Amino acid sequence: MKTQLIHIFFIFIMLNVVPAWGGGLTVEPGGLLIQQVSPGETYDLLSSTGISIKIYNRLDRPAAYRISAHKPSEAGNGRWKQGYREIPDSAWLSFDKNEVLVEKNGMSEVKLFLKVPDNAAYYNQHWAVTVAIEGIATPEDSFAMAVYLPFEIETDKD
Repeated sequence: MKTQLIHIFFIFIMLNVVPAWGGGLTVEPGGLLIQQVSPGETYDLLSSTGISIKIYNRLDRPAAYRISAHKPSEAGNGRWKQGYREIPDSAWLSFDKNEVLVEKNGMSEVKLFLKVPDNAAYYNQHWAVTVAIEGIATPEDSFAMAVYLPFEIETDKD
């Protein structure tokens, strides 16, 4: 009985310690719905909506991150919101930087751009795309942090 309590206590401590030393990456927003997209136009989301991706490094050392867009089946948990289909080409969502170095306890901002080609088939669509923010491991790291943000895109009806 005493051995079981010690094992349960050890598991409890391990579960509570992991978030304290493993939570160095925070990202805003946690997801995004982009509506009324007109095919053929380029959207600078920061200029038009004030929205950018903010990457916070809560570590006491600088950390580098890679930013990329993917079809949801190719990144993260492989799922997306019901009622949406995978975006035909994840390159339609791009960024002003594909890699950032965030200083210790600092923040870096990444601008998003969206351009759906001008094609009649792309009107009145509901697509899902995943934005990956992945840590770039250094030789000192045993692992790198990553987050996968769900984005939904809705195009104009015509």
